[in-house]
Amino acid sequence: MAKKIYEVFQSLENKANLLAGYWDNFKTEIIQHLPESYHGEIEELSNNLQKSLEVLIDELRHPTLILATTGTTSSGKSTLVNFLCGADIVPTAVSEMSAGSVTIAPKLNK
Repeated sequence: MAKKIYEVFQSLENKANLLAGYWDNFKTEIIQHLPESYHGEIEELSNNLQKSLEVLIDELRHPTLILATTGTTSSGKSTLVNFLCGADIVPTAVSEMSAGSVTIAPKLNK
């Protein structure tokens, strides 16, 4: 399952990179046909698109998952979270907890 999710995110990242390339080609072509008074606006659009694509790609590379569970005591909430994460990261078979919060951050390889 994790591999399929990775493949989806990788595909979206590739499409974002393609969009950036298409835009650069379009910008180069269209700017030749527009009066110089439009060049600043085109550059601003280009910069905004580039920043947005950088944010999108960063979020695709470092996704945030928010998962909320509810259920009675010992109904398998922690077990389900562990299963979805693919590791035993949330304690199971512990005493009753009426409320709690767990934040899981991915380990970034740098």
